[in-house]
Amino acid sequence: METKPIYLKRYFKVVLLLVLLIATFLFLLSLHVSNIADKKIYSIDDIPKTKAVLVLGCGIKDGKPSPMLKNRLDSAIRLYNRNKVDVLYLSGYKDSDYYDEVKVMKEYCLNSGIPVEVIVEDKQGNDTFKSVSNIEKTDIPSYIIVTQNWHLKRALYISTHLSDKVVYGYLADDISHVFSMFRMNSREVLARVKVFYDLLKTR
Repeated sequence: METKPIYLKRYFKVVLLLVLLIATFLFLLSLHVSNIADKKIYSIDDIPKTKAVLVLGCGIKDGKPSPMLKNRLDSAIRLYNRNKVDVLYLSGYKDSDYYDEVKVMKEYCLNSGIPVEVIVEDKQGNDTFKSVSNIEKTDIPSYIIVTQNWHLKRALYISTHLSDKVVYGYLADDISHVFSMFRMNSREVLARVKVFYDLLKTR
């Protein structure tokens, strides 16, 4: 009969093995997503001109975009001013009249000198997969996705599997808050796993 310490030692080894397997799977998954997406990310000087830029929502507070969303909008505005896109496609979440990401995004763009006629609103962009799916259903033939690095690779990976359109990526500036970036990068690991589930559902 095994003694308790030996039993616990074997149990610990099994748990450790499972943790290592999960960590290896997540690492390989992240590497796979990055390898596909990296080929589509360009600097503002090198990125080809497309019809639109897709701006993904990322939180609002007191009627203003979050710092991360502001950086995405500024990057999209920069692309428009450099004549890299003709349309700003704003996609975000709305759960009530009091929380409407796209409304805030649109107001920010208008206040930054963007003409109202070049703005397209998508208030059904509940998550990244939905935002990419929605723009894929439009007649926009090509577009640039703009968001932070940790997020952009997943968005480009989704577009690769949903799209026959021409899609590129442009990096928005990250925020300087270390804890927020750590939280976002940690969340991204699980979000990339969810991508595979969402893609399987579309088949």
